[in-house]
Amino acid sequence: MNYNYITKEEFSVAYFQFPKFLLKYPISQNGKVVYMLLYDRARLSQMNNWLDENGRIYVIYPITELIKHTWKCRSSIKSALKELDEAGLLVRKSGGFSKPNHLYIKIPAEESYQKDRNSTPLENGRSYKLS
Repeated sequence: MNYNYITKEEFSVAYFQFPKFLLKYPISQNGKVVYMLLYDRARLSQMNNWLDENGRIYVIYPITELIKHTWKCRSSIKSALKELDEAGLLVRKSGGFSKPNHLYIKIPAEESYQKDRNSTPLENGRSYKLS
C-alpha cells in the first residue's frame, strides 16, 4: 500500500466526526466507536428526513452492519449498545413485527448546537448557537 504526505494541495479524506463530549463519558472505546458510527448515520438520516411522528431523527443500523464496520463480535456490539443505553446516549424502539429497530441517538443538552443566522461564525465557517 502506498501512502501520501498531507500537503497544502491535499483536500481531505473521508472521516467520521468524533463528538468531544464522549471523552468525558466513562464508556468503553467500543461504545465510543459505535456512538460515532450511529451519529454519522443520524446525520445521513437528518439529510434524508427520517423523522418519527414526534419529529425526532431515527437511525436503522442492524447489528450485523455494526459488526462488519467495527470488526467486533456480536457480544461486543451488544455490550456497546447497552452501555450507550445506560449512559442515556441511545434509545432503541421496536420498529414493529419483522421490522428493524429505530435507534435514537441523543446528545447531552449542554453539548447540542442549533443552526442560527444570528450566531457567531466558528473557525470552520459554520454558525452555531448554544441551545
